[in-house]
Amino acid sequence: MSFGAAQVFHLYSWAIIGSYSLPVSKENMIASGAIKEADYDKIPENLVWKNGKSRLEKKHLIMLDIMVNNNWERPIYYSTTVGSSDYLGLGNHLQLEGLALRVVPIKNGRGDGEVNSEIMYENLINKTFWDGMDDETRFFNENYLRFPSNCRNKFYRLAEQCARENNKEKALEVINFCFEKMPDKAVPYDYNIPRFVSLLYKLGEKEMADEIATTIYNRAKQTLEYYDTHVEDAEQIKGLELHKLSVLHQAYQQNQMKEKADEAYALLVKYYKPQ
Repeated sequence: MSFGAAQVFHLYSWAIIGSYSLPVSKENMIASGAIKEADYDKIPENLVWKNGKSRLEKKHLIMLDIMVNNNWERPIYYSTTVGSSDYLGLGNHLQLEGLALRVVPIKNGRGDGEVNSEIMYENLINKTFWDGMDDETRFFNENYLRFPSNCRNKFYRLAEQCARENNKEKALEVINFCFEKMPDKAVPYDYNIPRFVSLLYKLGEKEMADEIATTIYNRAKQTLEYYDTHVEDAEQIKGLELHKLSVLHQAYQQNQMKEKADEAYALLVKYYKPQ
């Protein structure tokens, strides 16, 4: 691994680094099955990227050491819950394969992982054991609810990619699987759910989209009315509900549902208070 015009100061926790260059084993990458056959020609001889950080912590040096000595023989993953500041500038070289992001040599246009629908489908639908989040008798506290919210986001990303690949049947299967394993009755709809509404309309599932949208709208209205009149300093809670309404409004607009769009917009304007 080489460092372009790099100077590393070992006595301090910072470094002046231009760019990194890591040799790529095309043979190992193809053998790993992580790269689609259509993308074999896109595998570069070297992975070159800029770090973009003014300082490196020990954990970053460990990450770099793993990459240097791995030679692409084993996959290197980031958890989807890791902050992008720890990607070491590799945001455009990440592939979303479920609840983890794999480092790949091919650059993509996203900073949050390019979806590999085949691998991600297999991991989420067939390999992951989902249990308990459909049980409405269980109590999930605020901290735990972040986990199903993250999972729902990943199911949406997979369904969206399947739709882009013109695989409507698989997209709907993913959405139905998501709501089967994490239904509203057990894990109430969170801020990731409104995006499903627009996707469902595009897939022609109007009845399902309408049902989810109505639930989101009614709950947002009730929550905003209560917190606006009974609780002070509840801007974070109200902000989440306003975000849901905003996404819902966009979904209605994109699908030429003017009456519904106007209704959502009116509620949004009523409670939105610029800081």
